[in-house]
Amino acid sequence: MRCLSVPLLTILGAVAQSSGADDSTKPPAVSAAFTKARVEAGEGVPFFDERFSCREDGGAWSAFRELVEYARLRVFEGDEGEVLARQLAFLLADRTTNMTEVLQCNVGVIAGYHLLARRYVAAGDNWKAYRLLQLALIYVFTLRNALQVPPDLAHDWATRTDLIVEEIKVLKVRLGQEQQRRLARLPEVSPNFRVPGLRVAVVSICAYPEDHPLVLRVITPENRRLYAEKHGYGLHVHMKHPMPDTGVHIQHAKLQLVADYLRSGEYDWVAWMDCDSIIMNLNYTLDSIIHRYARRSARSGGTVPSKDKGKKTKKVDVDSIGGESAEPLEDEVLEAFVSHVGSCNSDEGCRMSAQVRVNPRTSYAVSIRAAQIDMESDSERLASVTVGGLELGECNPKPESDYDCRLHSCFSGIEVPKEAIATGIVELQAISWSCCCVCCCCGCSCCGCCCGCCCCGCCFGC
Repeated sequence: MRCLSVPLLTILGAVAQSSGADDSTKPPAVSAAFTKARVEAGEGVPFFDERFSCREDGGAWSAFRELVEYARLRVFEGDEGEVLARQLAFLLADRTTNMTEVLQCNVGVIAGYHLLARRYVAAGDNWKAYRLLQLALIYVFTLRNALQVPPDLAHDWATRTDLIVEEIKVLKVRLGQEQQRRLARLPEVSPNFRVPGLRVAVVSICAYPEDHPLVLRVITPENRRLYAEKHGYGLHVHMKHPMPDTGVHIQHAKLQLVADYLRSGEYDWVAWMDCDSIIMNLNYTLDSIIHRYARRSARSGGTVPSKDKGKKTKKVDVDSIGGESAEPLEDEVLEAFVSHVGSCNSDEGCRMSAQVRVNPRTSYAVSIRAAQIDMESDSERLASVTVGGLELGECNPKPESDYDCRLHSCFSGIEVPKEAIATGIVELQAISWSCCCVCCCCGCSCCGCCCGCCCCGCCFGC
């Protein structure tokens, strides 16, 4: 008997050096207008203390902050939460177009990506959440203060570096099985495989000063040349800032540079390689990596061949397992994720479901854990959980806040109905009600029916 683990919601100013100098020798304070002009001129924000506040000038950053603060309260709801998530994603994309502008409100950007990640974890899309957390961590690197969000701003923006790192670790473990499963099904490709006609470019920036102690500006270009000539790749090694007049700092120019080469239409694939990386095996082609990891059959989606020759059937859309269409192995442990509706406002109840593909030739025992995020209020509790048509009952943790990412174990070792397994698809449901389903006894009086269930006592927390 294999295990079917089913988490319902998976969350899962420069410090001056004292020199004894008179205060009169200190430079005058920099005005906000001067800082704004400097940033808009593309000169960045070189002053340490300016990295830890969000511009409050009634402009775009003010609107961004208002959206983040509002979304913190609503982004875990159903339809409104999805709308807010899209709005936040679009605004983040707009606000991060120019890296120098990000430095005007980098803690806000970190908080925006962190909040979006938690939204998608609650919605059962752990892969998207994992990528968003990685983005949040990338912007943590812009802080340059031991990579820590300052305590006051961490409180204001509801984000912390250690929380981001911890949630990345949790998701990495949770997604590890699926990642290994995908790797096991990837095609074997010869390391020197070359696709005829595939246009590939290698891009690097090695803009070190000529007197720099590192010899990378000498070694790396030659290493790249040998590799590119061996396989017929395009080569672009920039020895100077590739776009000095655009306002993009050279440290942040690589994304724009790669995008420009892709937009040129000259290449099908563009590979970025840092200047401090050396290709040790010149025989290993980029084509082999692309063919193994990036072709359509190696990703989710596509079609499943039918037993009838010449026919194809549309794949089963199983977002809970990343869209994989192949039948699970008989000894494989599966995970699936079902979101739930916080504060259900429907008298008929709110039902969220997902499907997980199983192997019909084996049997499964299910363990259920609920991520406690957005489950603080009684109206946000789960009235019922079902697996393959089998109703298991309530699954109600008691978190101290709506931002508790820990998992609460509800059921363990429950056998999944064989008739559900036989179909190859097991449906999972999480049901919420608009009223409270918890009763307590108080004397011999009966308060009547609560959520369709009569009880002796009184309903509370409704």
